Amino acid sequence: MTNDLTAFLKARFDEDERVARADRGYSQEWHTEVARDDQHDGGRACVRSSQGDVITGDVDVERARHIAHYDPARMLREVAAKRQILDAHADIPGDGINFTRAEQDRAEETLRLLALPYADHDDYQEEWAP
Repeated sequence: MTNDLTAFLKARFDEDERVARADRGYSQEWHTEVARDDQHDGGRACVRSSQGDVITGDVDVERARHIAHYDPARMLREVAAKRQILDAHADIPGDGINFTRAEQDRAEETLRLLALPYADHDDYQEEWAP
């Protein structure tokens, strides 16, 4: 199971990275504050990069804040961190020689938790649920 789960996680992380890099501004820092767009109703806003590029126009303020919070640069940092967690835990399950059963169980639980955000993916297996 661990090999299948590890392969599943690597594929999802690769997908997340491709999406983040596909955004034309992935190397830019997006503002976490949203500027009101005076050309629209008071509830409209846009998200701008630190270089002034607009990535959205005519969206509601809450949606603009969401976009700014989950910017591509942040997604790339998150993918890198998840890959490090995966690398630190992926080899532990199944190696009863060098690791205790408790260490193996904790490592497998970590992998299951990493997979949980992808539970709606077609390749996710219910047996991986924590």
